[in-house]
Amino acid sequence: MNRLVGRYFEFISQIFSKNKFLGFGFFLTLAQVISGAFGYLFQILIGRMLSPGDFAIFSSLMASFMFLGAPMVAVSMIIVRKVSSFKANEALFLVKPFLFKLYKILIVVSIATLILFWLVDASLRELLRIPNTTTLFLFEMILIFSLFNTANNSIFQGLQKFIFMAVIGLISILLKIILSAGLISFGLALNGALLGTLLSIGIIVLVSTSILLPKLPNHVNMVRHQIDISSISKIYPVLAATIAAAAMTQLDMVLVNWYFSPKDAGLYAAASVLGKAILYLPGGLIIALFPMVAELHTKGKSGIKIFQQAILVTLFFCGSISIFYWIFGDSIINFFYGPNYYGAGEILRWYGFAILPMAIVIISEQYLIAKGQVVFAWIFLAIAPLQILAIYIWHTELWMILVSMGIFGSLLALIGILFMHYSGKLKVSSL
Repeated sequence: MNRLVGRYFEFISQIFSKNKFLGFGFFLTLAQVISGAFGYLFQILIGRMLSPGDFAIFSSLMASFMFLGAPMVAVSMIIVRKVSSFKANEALFLVKPFLFKLYKILIVVSIATLILFWLVDASLRELLRIPNTTTLFLFEMILIFSLFNTANNSIFQGLQKFIFMAVIGLISILLKIILSAGLISFGLALNGALLGTLLSIGIIVLVSTSILLPKLPNHVNMVRHQIDISSISKIYPVLAATIAAAAMTQLDMVLVNWYFSPKDAGLYAAASVLGKAILYLPGGLIIALFPMVAELHTKGKSGIKIFQQAILVTLFFCGSISIFYWIFGDSIINFFYGPNYYGAGEILRWYGFAILPMAIVIISEQYLIAKGQVVFAWIFLAIAPLQILAIYIWHTELWMILVSMGIFGSLLALIGILFMHYSGKLKVSSL
């Protein structure tokens, strides 16, 4: 038996060593699973330490953070493609001035964000049910510091420094757990959770910047136009896709927090935290897929095999988790959250299958954008408002939210598969 097991693992290791994508994909997925486990420990710990009502607000704020951060995700994809192009053309000396220009733009965006939030302070607090201005300010600062964190991570991803990304991601979530839990225990409650999150992101930005800049090569004879960031017209379709993805996977929590009682919203928040593990599980594959496909595309090579491998692995693992949630939903909720969240297990049973199609959609989106193809991005943007409208119309019961998510996610996944099948035969728009 031991010899058989040894041969099995030897066979698996040979596959990963010969296939760069699967090798890095496996490593990053393992790192994502470990970081994700700590991430869910963080969410569960916050859920236990806060009241269900405060936890619903916290989850709603984090969902809003994902949605409002969608433009930066779009910029991140452009950055990764740009740096991958530098790498493919052996022009890494262009990365540092590119990054400095990006920092300047983000400083301007940060100032504009603070002014905008100040102008809509009262309305935003009412919409998100935020108890005070301090809570909103902490949320704003999390959003701003995350801009710089995303920029640094995008450079590392484009350079394919995957090991560093995994390590820094794990350190970030550990800091978040320690700081947030500590501040909550000191009596800061919801604001303690947000302040701990802010401090952890700030520390990671300082550390990653201090490591990144010295490692980037310098070049004295720079030509200004060589380092221009991609024109805004190229960002539009990527921005459309990332906003649509954020809307379809995050705004459900915001809407539930608005339409339902604090108790029901808290139950839904507990289920959605665990349910979205299905969505984030292929994150390691995506981190490896995007720069590799972009580099291959720059060299005129196909990355379709990488896409096929990513889809098969995602279907297997995410499908398995969905079935696990279906069978053990009640027990999982009771184990992680305790009796205060009785009833969330039934939501979790359905949540896994409702969110599963979006995992396939996001991989397809990443693959196509890495190749510069953007037609699917516009289709994505057309479907997202329909899901939000359906939730707005049919929101009398929590299960109706999940039905809406499942139907429109499946529709988009089907369109994506058909588009992938025919994209080679059609003339498609590109970045």
